[in-house]
Amino acid sequence: MDPSRLELNDRLIVAADFKCEPGEGASVLEAKLLKLVDKLAGTGAIFKFNSALRALGLYRVAELMQERGVRFFADLKLVDIPATLKADGSFLRETKPAIVTVMANADVAGMRALREAMSPESFLLAVTVLTSLDDARCQEVYGCSAVEGVMRFAPLALEAGANGLILSPKEVAVVRGNQRFNEQLLVTPGIRFEDSPPDDQKRTMTPREAINAGAQMLVVGRPIVGATDPRVAYLRFIEQIEQGIIDTNIRGC
Repeated sequence: MDPSRLELNDRLIVAADFKCEPGEGASVLEAKLLKLVDKLAGTGAIFKFNSALRALGLYRVAELMQERGVRFFADLKLVDIPATLKADGSFLRETKPAIVTVMANADVAGMRALREAMSPESFLLAVTVLTSLDDARCQEVYGCSAVEGVMRFAPLALEAGANGLILSPKEVAVVRGNQRFNEQLLVTPGIRFEDSPPDDQKRTMTPREAINAGAQMLVVGRPIVGATDPRVAYLRFIEQIEQGIIDTNIRGC
Protein backbone atom coordinates (compact mmCIF):
# COMPACT_ATOMS: atom_id res chain seq x y z
CA MET A 1 0.00 0.00 0.00
CA ASP A 2 1.76 3.11 -1.31
CA PRO A 3 0.55 6.33 0.40
CA SER A 4 0.99 8.21 -2.88
CA ARG A 5 -1.01 5.67 -4.89
CA LEU A 6 -3.97 4.67 -2.80
CA GLU A 7 -6.63 2.55 -4.44
CA LEU A 8 -10.28 3.24 -3.63
CA ASN A 9 -10.51 0.27 -1.25
CA ASP A 10 -7.37 1.49 0.58
CA ARG A 11 -9.19 4.63 1.60
CA LEU A 12 -11.88 3.13 3.83
CA ILE A 13 -10.96 1.46 7.11
CA VAL A 14 -13.67 -0.47 8.96
CA ALA A 15 -13.44 -0.14 12.73
CA ALA A 16 -14.40 -3.63 13.90
CA ASP A 17 -14.83 -2.70 17.54
CA PHE A 18 -17.46 -4.76 19.35
CA LYS A 19 -18.86 -4.50 22.85
CA CYS A 20 -18.78 -7.56 25.07
CA GLU A 21 -22.17 -8.27 26.61
CA PRO A 22 -22.50 -9.97 30.02
CA GLY A 23 -21.70 -13.65 29.72
CA GLU A 24 -19.88 -13.30 26.42
CA GLY A 25 -16.22 -14.18 26.15
CA ALA A 26 -13.39 -14.32 23.65
CA SER A 27 -15.03 -17.01 21.50
CA VAL A 28 -18.14 -14.86 20.99
CA LEU A 29 -16.03 -11.81 20.16
CA GLU A 30 -14.00 -13.84 17.66
CA ALA A 31 -17.20 -15.07 16.00
CA LYS A 32 -18.53 -11.51 15.74
CA LEU A 33 -15.45 -10.12 14.08
CA LEU A 34 -15.17 -13.04 11.66
CA LYS A 35 -18.83 -12.65 10.71
CA LEU A 36 -18.16 -9.01 9.83
CA VAL A 37 -15.02 -9.86 7.86
CA ASP A 38 -16.92 -12.54 5.93
CA LYS A 39 -19.78 -10.15 5.14
CA LEU A 40 -17.29 -7.74 3.57
CA ALA A 41 -15.31 -10.45 1.78
CA GLY A 42 -14.04 -9.36 -1.62
CA THR A 43 -14.30 -5.62 -0.95
CA GLY A 44 -10.61 -5.25 -0.06
CA ALA A 45 -11.54 -3.51 3.19
CA ILE A 46 -8.94 -2.85 5.87
CA PHE A 47 -10.21 -3.89 9.31
CA LYS A 48 -9.25 -1.90 12.40
CA PHE A 49 -9.11 -3.73 15.72
CA ASN A 50 -8.82 -2.11 19.12
CA SER A 51 -10.40 -3.89 22.08
CA ALA A 52 -10.36 -7.19 20.16
CA LEU A 53 -6.56 -7.07 20.12
CA ARG A 54 -6.50 -6.89 23.90
CA ALA A 55 -9.16 -9.57 24.33
CA LEU A 56 -7.92 -12.08 21.75
CA GLY A 57 -4.27 -11.10 21.49
CA LEU A 58 -2.26 -9.61 18.66
CA TYR A 59 -1.01 -12.95 17.35
CA ARG A 60 -4.50 -14.50 17.26
CA VAL A 61 -6.03 -11.58 15.40
CA ALA A 62 -3.12 -11.56 12.95
CA GLU A 63 -3.54 -15.31 12.37
CA LEU A 64 -7.29 -14.97 11.70
CA MET A 65 -6.80 -12.12 9.25
CA GLN A 66 -3.89 -13.77 7.45
CA GLU A 67 -5.96 -16.95 6.99
CA ARG A 68 -8.54 -14.84 5.14
CA GLY A 69 -6.05 -12.73 3.21
CA VAL A 70 -7.33 -9.57 4.91
CA ARG A 71 -5.32 -6.49 5.87
CA PHE A 72 -5.66 -5.38 9.46
CA PHE A 73 -5.01 -2.22 11.42
CA ALA A 74 -3.65 -2.63 14.97
CA ASP A 75 -5.22 0.38 16.68
CA LEU A 76 -3.22 0.00 19.87
CA LYS A 77 -2.69 3.72 20.52
CA LEU A 78 0.64 2.84 22.11
CA VAL A 79 2.23 5.16 24.63
CA ASP A 80 5.19 4.24 26.81
CA ILE A 81 8.91 4.75 27.31
CA PRO A 82 11.16 4.20 24.26
CA ALA A 83 12.49 0.82 25.45
CA THR A 84 8.99 -0.60 25.82
CA LEU A 85 7.85 0.81 22.48
CA LYS A 86 10.88 -0.76 20.83
CA ALA A 87 9.84 -4.13 22.28
CA ASP A 88 6.27 -3.57 21.04
CA GLY A 89 7.66 -2.85 17.60
CA SER A 90 9.46 -6.19 17.47
CA PHE A 91 6.19 -8.07 18.14
CA LEU A 92 4.42 -5.97 15.52
CA ARG A 93 7.20 -6.72 13.04
CA GLU A 94 6.34 -10.41 13.28
CA THR A 95 2.59 -9.96 12.81
CA LYS A 96 2.85 -7.35 10.01
CA PRO A 97 -0.31 -5.25 10.45
CA ALA A 98 -0.94 -2.84 7.60
CA ILE A 99 -1.26 0.05 10.07
CA VAL A 100 -0.32 0.66 13.72
CA THR A 101 -1.21 3.62 15.93
CA VAL A 102 0.91 5.35 18.54
CA MET A 103 -0.08 8.29 20.72
CA ALA A 104 1.82 11.39 19.64
CA ASN A 105 2.36 12.26 23.30
CA ALA A 106 4.74 9.26 23.47
CA ASP A 107 7.20 11.94 22.28
CA VAL A 108 9.72 11.75 19.47
CA ALA A 109 12.07 9.20 21.05
CA GLY A 110 9.27 6.75 21.79
CA MET A 111 7.62 7.05 18.39
CA ARG A 112 10.97 6.73 16.64
CA ALA A 113 11.91 3.60 18.61
CA LEU A 114 8.61 2.01 17.60
CA ARG A 115 8.95 3.02 13.95
CA GLU A 116 12.48 1.62 13.70
CA ALA A 117 11.51 -1.72 15.29
CA MET A 118 8.40 -2.28 13.14
CA SER A 119 8.33 -3.72 9.64
CA PRO A 120 8.91 -1.00 7.04
CA GLU A 121 5.82 -2.35 5.26
CA SER A 122 3.57 -1.27 8.16
CA PHE A 123 2.36 2.32 8.36
CA LEU A 124 2.81 4.07 11.70
CA LEU A 125 0.12 6.66 12.38
CA ALA A 126 0.38 9.09 15.30
CA VAL A 127 -2.86 9.89 17.10
CA THR A 128 -3.05 13.62 17.79
CA VAL A 129 -6.27 14.62 19.60
CA LEU A 130 -9.00 12.01 20.06
CA THR A 131 -12.15 12.75 18.07
CA SER A 132 -14.31 12.25 21.18
CA LEU A 133 -12.93 15.54 22.59
CA ASP A 134 -14.60 18.81 21.74
CA ASP A 135 -12.79 22.13 22.16
CA ALA A 136 -13.94 22.62 25.73
CA ARG A 137 -12.73 19.20 26.84
CA CYS A 138 -9.51 19.57 24.85
CA GLN A 139 -8.88 22.84 26.69
CA GLU A 140 -9.20 20.97 30.00
CA VAL A 141 -6.88 18.15 28.92
CA TYR A 142 -4.24 19.96 26.86
CA GLY A 143 -4.80 23.62 27.67
CA CYS A 144 -5.61 24.48 24.06
CA SER A 145 -8.22 24.00 21.35
CA ALA A 146 -8.40 20.80 19.30
CA VAL A 147 -6.76 22.35 16.26
CA GLU A 148 -3.98 23.83 18.41
CA GLY A 149 -3.43 20.40 19.96
CA VAL A 150 -3.21 18.75 16.54
CA MET A 151 -0.70 21.35 15.37
CA ARG A 152 1.31 20.83 18.57
CA PHE A 153 1.59 17.06 18.05
CA ALA A 154 1.91 16.91 14.26
CA PRO A 155 5.53 18.17 14.16
CA LEU A 156 6.56 15.56 16.75
CA ALA A 157 5.15 12.77 14.59
CA LEU A 158 6.91 14.18 11.54
CA GLU A 159 10.24 14.35 13.39
CA ALA A 160 9.83 10.77 14.63
CA GLY A 161 9.34 9.39 11.12
CA ALA A 162 5.67 8.44 11.46
CA ASN A 163 3.95 7.83 8.13
CA GLY A 164 0.95 9.94 8.99
CA LEU A 165 -1.50 11.37 11.47
CA ILE A 166 -4.83 10.41 12.97
CA LEU A 167 -6.91 13.54 13.41
CA SER A 168 -10.51 14.60 13.09
CA PRO A 169 -11.76 15.83 9.70
CA LYS A 170 -12.21 19.27 11.25
CA GLU A 171 -8.43 19.75 11.45
CA VAL A 172 -7.45 18.18 8.12
CA ALA A 173 -7.60 21.38 6.07
CA VAL A 174 -5.38 23.24 8.55
CA VAL A 175 -2.72 20.52 8.51
CA ARG A 176 -2.97 20.03 4.75
CA GLY A 177 -2.47 23.77 4.29
CA ASN A 178 0.93 23.58 5.99
CA GLN A 179 3.65 22.55 3.52
CA ARG A 180 5.62 20.79 6.27
CA PHE A 181 3.04 18.02 6.23
CA ASN A 182 2.64 17.53 2.47
CA GLU A 183 4.07 14.01 2.66
CA GLN A 184 2.08 13.00 5.74
CA LEU A 185 -0.79 10.57 5.30
CA LEU A 186 -3.91 12.05 6.94
CA VAL A 187 -6.37 9.53 8.34
CA THR A 188 -9.65 10.63 9.86
CA PRO A 189 -12.13 8.91 12.19
CA GLY A 190 -15.37 10.69 13.03
CA ILE A 191 -16.83 10.00 9.59
CA ARG A 192 -20.60 9.93 9.49
CA PHE A 193 -23.41 10.37 6.97
CA GLU A 194 -25.68 13.35 7.45
CA ASP A 195 -28.45 10.96 8.56
CA SER A 196 -26.25 8.98 10.99
CA PRO A 197 -27.53 9.00 14.60
CA PRO A 198 -25.47 11.12 17.05
CA ASP A 199 -22.88 9.35 19.19
CA ASP A 200 -19.69 10.15 21.15
CA GLN A 201 -17.80 11.45 18.10
CA LYS A 202 -17.72 15.24 18.44
CA ARG A 203 -15.76 16.54 15.43
CA THR A 204 -17.32 14.83 12.43
CA MET A 205 -17.80 15.18 8.66
CA THR A 206 -19.36 13.18 5.85
CA PRO A 207 -16.99 11.04 3.74
CA ARG A 208 -17.23 13.41 0.79
CA GLU A 209 -16.54 16.46 2.97
CA ALA A 210 -13.51 14.81 4.60
CA ILE A 211 -11.96 13.86 1.25
CA ASN A 212 -12.60 17.39 -0.03
CA ALA A 213 -10.84 18.76 3.07
CA GLY A 214 -7.71 16.74 2.26
CA ALA A 215 -8.11 13.44 4.12
CA GLN A 216 -6.75 10.39 2.30
CA MET A 217 -8.06 7.52 4.43
CA LEU A 218 -11.26 7.39 6.49
CA VAL A 219 -12.14 5.27 9.51
CA VAL A 220 -15.78 4.23 9.94
CA GLY A 221 -17.12 1.97 12.67
CA ARG A 222 -20.68 1.95 13.93
CA PRO A 223 -22.39 3.16 10.71
CA ILE A 224 -21.01 0.03 9.00
CA VAL A 225 -20.67 -2.49 11.85
CA GLY A 226 -24.13 -1.68 13.22
CA ALA A 227 -25.87 -1.50 9.84
CA THR A 228 -28.57 -3.99 8.88
CA ASP A 229 -26.39 -4.87 5.88
CA PRO A 230 -22.75 -3.88 6.51
CA ARG A 231 -21.84 -4.51 2.88
CA VAL A 232 -24.42 -2.04 1.60
CA ALA A 233 -23.26 0.55 4.15
CA TYR A 234 -19.61 -0.03 3.21
CA LEU A 235 -20.35 0.47 -0.50
CA ARG A 236 -22.31 3.64 0.29
CA PHE A 237 -19.24 5.08 2.03
CA ILE A 238 -17.03 4.02 -0.88
CA GLU A 239 -19.36 5.82 -3.27
CA GLN A 240 -19.07 9.07 -1.32
CA ILE A 241 -15.28 8.73 -1.07
CA GLU A 242 -15.13 8.29 -4.84
CA GLN A 243 -17.27 11.39 -5.32
CA GLY A 244 -14.95 13.33 -3.02
CA ILE A 245 -11.95 12.24 -5.11
CA ILE A 246 -13.76 13.39 -8.27
CA ASP A 247 -14.44 16.77 -6.59
CA THR A 248 -10.78 17.29 -5.72
CA ASN A 249 -9.64 16.22 -9.20
CA ILE A 250 -12.01 18.73 -10.79
CA ARG A 251 -10.57 21.46 -8.57
CA GLY A 252 -7.06 20.32 -9.49
CA CYS A 253 -6.13 19.62 -5.86
